[in-house]
Amino acid sequence: MIEEDLLLKFKTDNYDFLDGQELGVSYNHTPENAPATRIYFQRVSTDHERLIGGKSVIEHVMFDVECISNDMATAMQLAEAVRSMCTFRGPMGNTWVQACDVSDQNDTYVYHNEFSDDGVTIDALRLELMV
Repeated sequence: MIEEDLLLKFKTDNYDFLDGQELGVSYNHTPENAPATRIYFQRVSTDHERLIGGKSVIEHVMFDVECISNDMATAMQLAEAVRSMCTFRGPMGNTWVQACDVSDQNDTYVYHNEFSDDGVTIDALRLELMV
């Protein structure tokens, strides 16, 4: 599944700026004991481009991605690392990614990990994978 492949990619990418901090990565939920610095993502939509005969040629899979940290600089660096996926093309686990696009969320986006008493910084992105 593409979610499992993306989860593995987020977990295994190189985040040098973390200086040994633990990075949590979660799909669709945030565990109660999640590290302060984490990436949360969930699938929001899937669209298919089809040929006249009905055969699906490209699948556009959209994810909401939240880069979260107690430290603003770390959250922003984590978001920049995710944004760098814009140039990604090729195998990602069992999924072949034909193209990738990353953009900022708009002003109406509702955070999934915003708990007012936590005091965390969240940088919200929209990730589109064309597979």
